Amino acid sequence: MNTHNYVMMLQLPQLLLILATICTIANAWSLQATFLNAIKSSSLLTDLHQQHIASPTVSHMMKSTPLVDAPDEAKLEFATSFMGRLVANIMAKEQELLGDWKIDKIVEAAGNGFDEEKSHENLMRILLNGYDGGSNNVGNCPWCLLAKQLLLEEYQLENDTLQIIELENLGQEGKHLRASISLATGRTSMPACFINGKSVG
Repeated sequence: MNTHNYVMMLQLPQLLLILATICTIANAWSLQATFLNAIKSSSLLTDLHQQHIASPTVSHMMKSTPLVDAPDEAKLEFATSFMGRLVANIMAKEQELLGDWKIDKIVEAAGNGFDEEKSHENLMRILLNGYDGGSNNVGNCPWCLLAKQLLLEEYQLENDTLQIIELENLGQEGKHLRASISLATGRTSMPACFINGKSVG
């Protein structure tokens, strides 16, 4: 056996391992793409999206849970619990895999009257000058409470310097602001936190 054939025999298992790895990755990617396409075209999400389009306001996933009426302490406990972190991780993975698609759906749900440029100007005006209807009280979202707590502690902000804007309370303007926030940040989940007009998560 010549040296060249001997080297090839030694490298063959490594080449097969590399090829098997490439095939596995390609197959996993194909399965992931198939799975994501099935999610995007599911009747459940199609129906839910039609509800969002028809709704006069923004809606969020916590509305249909017992946490809506829970005390703030219970909401914070949930947000920092294993289950709360699991939900947050799932939402982060969803953002990674479906973010652009979701942004398109959020913009579509904002309605025909959504003007990207005007809505972005309105968002920036609100972020820099405040919103007349804003408060420093958080509604019924556990992660919004957690975000408020982190802003107060991490950025050492005073409670009276925070302004919380509940998009649900703003009707169609809330839907336009949500679309603008998604387009500006590339994120689709709430809360969206800004300091001096810049997104901090």
